This record gives sequence, structure tokens and C-alpha cells, in this order.
Amino acid sequence: MVTATSDIGCLLHDTLEVIVVQESAVDAGDDLVICDGETTNLAGLGEGVVSWTPNIGMTNATSLTPSISPVVATTYYMTVTNGECVIEDSVFVAVNEDTEISGMDMTICYGDSVMLEIFGEADTYTWRPDVSLSQLDIPDPMVAPESTTTYHVTGQLSTCNPDTATATIFVNNAPQFRTEAVRYFVPGQTVELNILLLQESALEYQWSPVGGLSCSTCQSPSVTPDSTSTYTLTVTDPATGCVAEQRVTIQQLYACPEELFGVPNAFSPNGDGFNDELELKISPSIENIEVFRVFNRWGAMVFQTNDKYETWDGTFKGQPLGEGVYIYMLEVKCELDGEMIMKRGDITILR
Repeated sequence: MVTATSDIGCLLHDTLEVIVVQESAVDAGDDLVICDGETTNLAGLGEGVVSWTPNIGMTNATSLTPSISPVVATTYYMTVTNGECVIEDSVFVAVNEDTEISGMDMTICYGDSVMLEIFGEADTYTWRPDVSLSQLDIPDPMVAPESTTTYHVTGQLSTCNPDTATATIFVNNAPQFRTEAVRYFVPGQTVELNILLLQESALEYQWSPVGGLSCSTCQSPSVTPDSTSTYTLTVTDPATGCVAEQRVTIQQLYACPEELFGVPNAFSPNGDGFNDELELKISPSIENIEVFRVFNRWGAMVFQTNDKYETWDGTFKGQPLGEGVYIYMLEVKCELDGEMIMKRGDITILR
């Protein structure tokens, strides 16, 4: 703004506006990938007089969005002139004959899901197989396979020849272990929260809550509960990072139901290493049994024990008994009220 005073004292005013054009106001657009023979438009931004070079195969080189159909990869330069300001920017256009895509293999834990990743440019996608795929026609579907699976995808960019890529999802098993969901106890009894491992690799353990436990990070801690409680066991396989979780309820007994002890109805003592011995199913809350007896069809006793851990191999006086049905009688004394509980049934020997 300028102010001047005339010879006779008049005040005169005038203004001059100076426009500053930032370089960021001019943009030739993002780099492009097109197919051989394809026509596309550039996407320039800016204010002023526009000029593109080179302009071979280009229509309207003075437009911000000229049409182009290059036959080879080309860098286009856009010059925008606004008054005394001249700003230049460029865009690279790659020309492909074939679609080019690639996949990435990944590893997950059983039960987890993951997003498939495909690198490269394509307009359409077709996945196979359809095992647990969230969608079959997008570049990044979610998958949750139960076992290691290789997925194949065919992608096509415009008129380019299609390309096929693969992505293998390796599935690691969660830690393999087993424990009873409910453990019973009588007041004053110490309960061991033992688990059965179903794999050989070393595992890491975390029990919670930790109050009252002899150890919160060992495989089989013990606790002397005073009421019904629930503990959560989190098991981690450090080799894979996979985690499994299970809840164990320590339930106080006010009576002794028959569910606390049982006898399998069959076993096969044939020396194959599987189910060769009869093992009683006795809850840890039962300290011991009074007696367990087995009789043949004529009523002769062929086995007897008062040790709940003792097993029977299907022999009598060192000789294998034949296939058939045998009768058992199991007597257990309830620690809560002293009541004697008796269970009878039959056992089948299979050879």
C-alpha cells in the first residue's frame, strides 16, 4: 500500500498485490503403471500456463490432464508458468506387457487369522482355494486356515497379461496339553493342579490368580483351598510363540457323588502299548479306595487291590485271561461323612 500527498495537499492511495506461488502448489501426479497399448490421463495440479514434455503420443499438452499412450517407460515433465513464477514437476509412467504380482509367506498359530499380502499392481484378483478366505476377489483377504495352506491368486492389470502368485500360510499348533476342567477337594486337602503334556517341547506356564499357589510359573503347582476357586492356566510354546489357555475350577465337595470314581468298561491287554492295562479313574479328592475286585463269569475273583493307582494287566496268577466280560466291584469311603459307596459293573477284555 502506498500513500502520496499532492502539491495542493491531497492524499492519494494505491495498492499492489504480490502473489507467492509455493512449489507444492504444482504437482504432476503420482507415478503410474500402464499396460502396453493402454491410454490413460495424467493428473496434474496447479494454476497458470501448462506445458508438458515430451508430448509424443500426448493429446493437449497444455492441459493439466492430457491423454497419453506411451509405448515405453517415460518421464513426463510439467511446467506451470504463473506471472514471473515457473515451477516444474515430473511423473514417471511405466509400461508393462505383463501383470507383475508376488505374494508373501507367513506363519500363524492355530486359531489365529491373518491378512494375505500381494505386492504389485493389478485391477482384478481371483483367489483359490476358498479355504477360510473372507473374499475371493480382493488383494488382501483375511484367512484362518486350520493347517498349513498355500493360496494361489491370479491378478490382471488392465489389458496386461495376467500373472499368478502364491502365499503359503504355515500354521503352528498351539501348545498340546490336557487337564481336568474341575478338580474336587474336601476341606483341608491340598490339591495339585497337574496337567498332562501331549508334546515333548519345553513349555512356559503362567497360573492366575497367584494367591495361594505354591508356584505360579511351574507345570503343576499345589494349593490348599478354603473355598471353590477358578484358576486360569496360560501355556506358551517359546519355539513358536503360540499360546493356549484353559480354566481349572477347584470345587469344594459337600457330598461324594459317584462321578468322583469310575472304571473303564473295556481294555485290550495285547502288548501293543495302547490301552494294555486297566486303570481306575479316581478323583484326587478321594485319598484311596477300600477295595477293587474283579470276578470271572463263574464268580471267581481274578484281581483285587486297595491301591487306587494299581493297574490290572488282564492276567490271573501270571496267566493271560481270555476275551470276554468280567464283573467288578469298587468300594470307596467318603471322607466327608464316612459313608461307604459301592459301584458295580462289567469290564470287557479285548485281545
